[in-house]
Amino acid sequence: MGRAVRVAMGRVVGRAEGERGAAAVEYALLVALIAVAIIGALVLLGGKVNSTYTCVGNSMPVGSSAPATPTC
Repeated sequence: MGRAVRVAMGRVVGRAEGERGAAAVEYALLVALIAVAIIGALVLLGGKVNSTYTCVGNSMPVGSSAPATPTC
């Protein structure tokens, strides 16, 4: 009876390890998909964001008494 219990436990542990491996692969695919989405958004919006920051930076007053001239 002890051997049967050990064999059954071995099967349960083996199945759990296989499920952990499958879950790890699923999480890796999910992370990769999120990374691709972020990179795509940066490529599509990068130019607009860069020009907006440049415009805001250029419209900042230079001296303490210079008025701000918003042009964006």
